[in-house]
Amino acid sequence: MQPSYEPQPPTWRVRKFGIQPIQFIAGAYALWLAVLTITFQTVPDNEVVLELALLSGALPAILHGVFLPVDTRGSATGMWFLWTFLTIFLISYLLNEYAWEDLVNLFNVMFVFLIGILIASSLDHSLVMRILGTYAILVSPYLLWINLTGEYVWGRLHAGSQPNTWGLIALNVAVGAFGLRRRLLQAACLAVVLFTMYNAQSRGSMVALVPVLATFAYHWYVYERNASLSSKLLVTYVIGIGVFCVVAFYSDVIANNVLYLNDPRRGLQSGATGRDKAWFEALGLWFNSPMFGVGFRKHEDLMVLSALSAHNAYLAMLADTGFVGFLAYMIFLGTSFFSAMRATSDPKLRLFLVCVIVSYAFTGMFERRAINTGNGFSITFIFVCLTALRLAQERLRYDKEAAGPPLMAPAGR
Repeated sequence: MQPSYEPQPPTWRVRKFGIQPIQFIAGAYALWLAVLTITFQTVPDNEVVLELALLSGALPAILHGVFLPVDTRGSATGMWFLWTFLTIFLISYLLNEYAWEDLVNLFNVMFVFLIGILIASSLDHSLVMRILGTYAILVSPYLLWINLTGEYVWGRLHAGSQPNTWGLIALNVAVGAFGLRRRLLQAACLAVVLFTMYNAQSRGSMVALVPVLATFAYHWYVYERNASLSSKLLVTYVIGIGVFCVVAFYSDVIANNVLYLNDPRRGLQSGATGRDKAWFEALGLWFNSPMFGVGFRKHEDLMVLSALSAHNAYLAMLADTGFVGFLAYMIFLGTSFFSAMRATSDPKLRLFLVCVIVSYAFTGMFERRAINTGNGFSITFIFVCLTALRLAQERLRYDKEAAGPPLMAPAGR
């Protein structure tokens, strides 16, 4: 796509009370996600309060519709995925025993997808990145407070929840930190993230953090114009030497005190903390219902031997929605990734979209979350995928406009 065909920032943005409308809307969405995150950790068993916290996302959506114009062209792909998922999930319920309360899951998926489509339709394509940047600023103090005052069990941060949950929240803060412009704020958020990762000892989140940190490094090295090439090479050399020294001289510390690979309760000999049993049991549920599974978000109720969830997003989709739902999710994941790769010429936005999708895909290897509306990172993933799909369609439309109408052959030939 020609640079001149890249959608330009809208000219309607004006400051009121020193705040641009886009900043106000991004802050409203970020506040909703922050409240949702804190509520799910504070009252995890109160389903009514949790549902109200999720539905409060309608408030920033209404403000978005009032203060920011939207362009829904190019949103058809996201809508097709929404209806595909809803259809598959509904069939998975109809083929199994279900309660009317289970249909709330379908409504929640539709609710989050519709908000995601609204965000993706914003004329300012950076809205989703602004939301996550503000979210990182809002949640970092909360995470720091939890680390300092929360309860620790066997040396791991629990604080009324699960260590892996705190790791997932920290991971969402990390991707949000990439969207910030001020280096000091980025550094502060990343410091809280690393502190939380160490205390929670969530190895899945640690693995998923690697592509996030790699994105930070790549963007700085390739697109940072305030640093000379020689300084970048020097920093790269110093970091390389530092990593080599840490791996060479402190490998035992990393294995035993960070990753706990030799811990009798959580080490390699423990079957990945009992996850191997959960994986095989989830596969067994899928074998019994191979096409449409046991019902969306229902496999956890049927886990007997391990008394756990599948602890793997891909196995969870197989068990819950069968091969059909798994295939739809993989197409959604793959299409979103390749759309993000070519969605925009803005390098930071493109890297942000790719970073979130890749990090969430890594997370799925250790946690059950795929299409999920009960945590901020899953909602972030849905928003980012819908934004990538919409931008890819918009770019395709601009490419066609740039090419112009086809040339007609002269008459008589």
